[in-house]
Amino acid sequence: RLLDAKAKDEAGRGACAIELRKRNGGSRYFVRKWNDTAWDSFKKVGKSIKGDKKVGVSTSMVYRLELFRDGIEAILKSDNQNKDTMLEKFIKKQLERSQLSVDEEEMAKTIREVCINGERFEPEGLIVAAFMDGGDKNA
Repeated sequence: RLLDAKAKDEAGRGACAIELRKRNGGSRYFVRKWNDTAWDSFKKVGKSIKGDKKVGVSTSMVYRLELFRDGIEAILKSDNQNKDTMLEKFIKKQLERSQLSVDEEEMAKTIREVCINGERFEPEGLIVAAFMDGGDKNA
């Protein structure tokens, strides 16, 4: 069902979908083609999410991006040819606010690759990655 309902419908043939389903709420998904570079970023961001530790990416930063959905979607819908750069700068600022030990520029690109799917903002992939690597017990 997951393969037909999510992977094939959203990404077409040759796609994979991961579903995070927990008792306390709805499902969260990460869907991409098998050969999409976002899978490497998905693994990288999952390994870097460290909860409350001062290393890697904080889970609160991951959830904070959801609060900025309207602004991120406005950037995605704009005609600006530098959308990716604008999004990476925005994410980098959020990482700087978290004051964590991480290469903000590289991690901003990694996060963008996971949560931007074409013209859609899908932060759920960050939450799934965090849970899979054990960084987010509340996902």
